[in-house]
Amino acid sequence: MKPVTDEMEVESLRKEIELYKEKHLALSEDINKLEQKKRETVILAQQFEERAEKQEKNLVAKEWSLRNQDERFMEKIRSMQEENQKLKTREHNMKEDICFLKKETEKLEAICSSGVERKMVFKGKLIDNFPRCGINAKHQIRYPVKGGTALIVFEEASVAANIIRKRHHRVPIEECYINVKAEPVDLVVLDELSMDMNRSPRKILVSNLPAAAESEETLLDKLELFFSKSRNGGGEVENREFLEDSRSVILTFAKEGGRL
Repeated sequence: MKPVTDEMEVESLRKEIELYKEKHLALSEDINKLEQKKRETVILAQQFEERAEKQEKNLVAKEWSLRNQDERFMEKIRSMQEENQKLKTREHNMKEDICFLKKETEKLEAICSSGVERKMVFKGKLIDNFPRCGINAKHQIRYPVKGGTALIVFEEASVAANIIRKRHHRVPIEECYINVKAEPVDLVVLDELSMDMNRSPRKILVSNLPAAAESEETLLDKLELFFSKSRNGGGEVENREFLEDSRSVILTFAKEGGRL
């Protein structure tokens, strides 16, 4: 009976060995899987660190960019504040200039109003039917010519008549000859010039002005002030012109009827 027992023990040991082999194989597979997971985890950790480092660099760069942008904005704000201060100073100076000009205008009006008023009228002659008179003018009219033609002017008319009478001519040009044809030319001549004169509805001529010691500008200011008043039958003066040769003044009103 003893050999049978030994065989049973051997068989039991064999089964136990097979069982341990299977467990060892399973453990080896688990170890391999764990090693694979470990390697994957290490790779993910490296990738995460790289991303974190890159993100940190981007954040630093954005922070510097925002700082530079803030500095530029602050510089623009300071520049705008300085420009605003300059504009305020300029506005203040302009207000002072306006006040000064108003005071000077008031002084000028006071001086002009205190002067002696004189009636000034136009004493020229108006002719309804203005006679025509002759006028001599040397006009130069350019005659249009076509391609391949030329306009030649001679000092004497007889020379041109002889050439036109012959009509066809053979002209030497360098080493060859060309055949040309001479023809008379009809020129446009100025026959009559007419000029019309109309009375301006917005202008007056102020004459008979005294040879005063005051300047022309002062005289023009006084005349403009006088004729711009409605109680004097005037209106807004648009332009004024002093004629030195006759010591007269031409005043142009802004609207028709604004004159004496």
